[in-house]
Amino acid sequence: MFITPSAEVPQGQGAGTEASKIPPTSAPTTDPTTQPWPGPSPQPEIPAPSTPRETWARKHEFVLSCLGYCVGLGNVWRFPYLCYRNGGGVFLIPYFIMLLGMGLPLFLMELSLGQYGAAGPITVWKCCPLLRGVGVSMLIVSSLVSLYYNVIIAWAFYYLGSSFQSPLPWSCHAPANEGLCQVSVPGSGSRAGCCRDRQGPGRAWSTSVMRNG
Repeated sequence: MFITPSAEVPQGQGAGTEASKIPPTSAPTTDPTTQPWPGPSPQPEIPAPSTPRETWARKHEFVLSCLGYCVGLGNVWRFPYLCYRNGGGVFLIPYFIMLLGMGLPLFLMELSLGQYGAAGPITVWKCCPLLRGVGVSMLIVSSLVSLYYNVIIAWAFYYLGSSFQSPLPWSCHAPANEGLCQVSVPGSGSRAGCCRDRQGPGRAWSTSVMRNG
């Protein structure tokens, strides 16, 4: 009985044949455009820190701030003059019509735009560069108004300081008004120290404020 020797299989040949049938596994690749951090597996994106926006502590602060912005020198000084010049109480009818039709909508639009953009009158119009001139015009008008508003407020402070003088600059006892007053004569019915020029404050304005200013 003869035993036929089997052919020797080289070491690793069978394993290599089986291994060749298994597709090789590729290492995980990362796309730098979609993955913010390098590494074998995607990591959660960390948002960039942003500056917290200031908020009003109470609604009353916001309302009082809006009132301080709306009510100014024009309401106290110019509005009564316009009412007197344009018919008194009749002037209030077109005034309230324009207030409800144009004033309040424009005020709410400006308020909403400022709250949304949280920027100045020029920077806030980046949302619509075509209207950038509106912001520039607002800045120019505010600068021009502040010039004569400050002068009027300075006049008010000047009169406030003059009211503490003795004698008052617009009284008959002031040296500038001596020629405008007459001494009462018994039996003439005239009052003592009656000024011929009854525009005492106006004369004090012409002689003191305008000359010294």
